[in-house]
Amino acid sequence: MEKTVNTAWYARKCALGVLTCCVTELALLMLSAALTLCGVMAALVFVMTYFPKIPVPVTGGYVHLGDGAIFLSVLLLGPLGIPAAAVGSMLSDLIGGYMVYVLPTFLIKGLVALVAWKLCRKDQPLLALLSFLLAEAVMVLGYFLLEWAVRRCIGRASRAC
Repeated sequence: MEKTVNTAWYARKCALGVLTCCVTELALLMLSAALTLCGVMAALVFVMTYFPKIPVPVTGGYVHLGDGAIFLSVLLLGPLGIPAAAVGSMLSDLIGGYMVYVLPTFLIKGLVALVAWKLCRKDQPLLALLSFLLAEAVMVLGYFLLEWAVRRCIGRASRAC
C-alpha cells in the first residue's frame, strides 16, 4: 500500500513555520532595540542627574536636570521609560555616595515616571505639562515622607539611649 503525501498541507505548514520564525526573530529584534534604548535613556538620566549638580545646603541634596531626562524617557519609550528613570537615578545616588537614598530613589523615581507615563498625552501639551508637574509633586511627597520617617526613627533611637 502506497502512502500519499498531501503536498498542499505540507507547504502550508512550512510557510507557517517560516512565518512564525520570522515573526519571532522580528519580535526579539524589536525587544533588543527597546532594551537598548532603555539602557541609553538610563545612562542619560544618570548623566543629567550626576554631573550638572547645584548643591542645596539646607537639605544636603542637590538640584539637577535628571527629571527632565526622566520625562524625555517616558515620552520616547512609554512604559520602558520607568525602569530607565529608576535605574539612572539610582545609579546617580549610588556613585554619588548617597547610599541611604539608593533604594528610595529607585522607588520614588520609578513612581514619578509611572505617574508621568499614565497621565501624559502627547497630543495635548497642556495636559503633558500638568502630568509632569503632578509627577514632580509625587517626587517631593516621596522624599518628604522618606525624610520624615528617617528623622522619626532617629528620634526614637536617640530617646532609647
